[in-house]
Amino acid sequence: MDDSKLKTTIDYVPAGKKKAKQYDAVVVEAVKDQYITVEVAEVSSFPMKLTWDKKLYSAVSFDNKISCDYTIIRDFTATKREVRGNTTQRKSEVVSRRTSGRPIK
Repeated sequence: MDDSKLKTTIDYVPAGKKKAKQYDAVVVEAVKDQYITVEVAEVSSFPMKLTWDKKLYSAVSFDNKISCDYTIIRDFTATKREVRGNTTQRKSEVVSRRTSGRPIK
């Protein structure tokens, strides 16, 4: 999927405020009419899960209201690529698990 299709903006209303601030966000995971997971560098250091509420995706975290209008064409999960220096990318790690659920080293 093209990186430009992953970019969106969120409306962030801090607790006790009435005006929303807009921040650029990157959609990491999306499931149509259920939820999206976005990363916003200016607001938090971890991805936020916004749930569908019939007209847009929204969440409340510590009385901070977050909402996003994002159109999903199909369900997806985006993978991050690390770029260090002149290297292009690292392969993503895949963890194999036993039937008991413990990871195999």
